[in-house]
Amino acid sequence: MPKTDEKISESIIAVVNSLDVQKLSAITTDTSLNMRNAWTVIENEFKHVFVGGCALTELDLLLKALVEIPAYAAVLKDVEFVARGIWECL
Repeated sequence: MPKTDEKISESIIAVVNSLDVQKLSAITTDTSLNMRNAWTVIENEFKHVFVGGCALTELDLLLKALVEIPAYAAVLKDVEFVARGIWECL
């Protein structure tokens, strides 16, 4: 495991150990490669804790990929227009 992955997992484990671990059920991080590599180490340390990525980050990455496809880009522009209109009414 690369040093960065080790440092991340060690840091998260240290923070979790400072808490009431039995009350912890999940840890959410971004989905960078370093974080994903650290997830396994953390889950091995705390068998009852789910470690995973942020759903909004995943959705953001998906939307960025979809915008690269011309057919989806046009639809997303329309969705953005409607969403901005709703936001302005709030």
